[in-house]
Amino acid sequence: MISLEIILPLRYNKKIMKKNLLLILIVVLVALSLRAQDFKVIHVNGNIVVESTQKSLVRGNAFKASEQFLYKSNNAKAVVVNTKIGKRYILKGDAGSTYRKVNLIPSMNNISSRGGALNNRLDLKNHFQGEYVILDALKAKINSQVFPMDDSHFFYIRYLYKGEQISKKLNYNKDTLIIDKESLLKVDGKPILNEDITDMELFYYSKDGENVTSSLISSSFYPVFPDNNNLKEEVEILISTLKNKDKDYVIEQIAGYISEVYGKPNKENIKSWYERNF
Repeated sequence: MISLEIILPLRYNKKIMKKNLLLILIVVLVALSLRAQDFKVIHVNGNIVVESTQKSLVRGNAFKASEQFLYKSNNAKAVVVNTKIGKRYILKGDAGSTYRKVNLIPSMNNISSRGGALNNRLDLKNHFQGEYVILDALKAKINSQVFPMDDSHFFYIRYLYKGEQISKKLNYNKDTLIIDKESLLKVDGKPILNEDITDMELFYYSKDGENVTSSLISSSFYPVFPDNNNLKEEVEILISTLKNKDKDYVIEQIAGYISEVYGKPNKENIKSWYERNF
């Protein structure tokens, strides 16, 4: 006959074992659930509500391919990445009152970036146009025989800030033109916002004796300076899915992402920014 003193510890041990098994089962289910999250959000425009959480989609959210969304604003979209294969997609849909399954459109990876020699006026005009993404500071080599840069010869940008015309002389170092946020987006010693600027134009100033000219290079040039902290967090999500990929491939993917969200970048500028931050 088994004594009561022996039975009680056995029953007590069985209860502990059941609790431990339950905890292990919960951990396994959570791990499987996390592993089943196929996509992760890098960037969101507008308001997109997730059906399963009833919350707006934000950077860093993970979701399954079976998830449904409600697009609360027109042209709402998000850039997401497949966490298993490292491929980017655009999540988008028309504003409506019903939830719809995820609508993913593959992103364009082979987006050309700015680069190449700037030897003449046409090169400059073609290069400095549209939304030009600048990370920290842009350094572009200019043909110094055609466009020398010194106290009497230099590039400058003119723009409207709250109705006031502002002219900013651009920095340089020998044959290298430098465009940085610190000096460009500042009025009366105070920083200003990118979105408060309109009608931006690039000029070249030249003074030779009594002969002074100021010639228009581009009337459609708009530098874009993404917030460095936000961009770094976004890129961290992207590169976390690009394990075992070489540096050139990673930079190419970053360039493609920046083109989708912010504007056309300069590949060398991205490369130097990547090396500083990662």
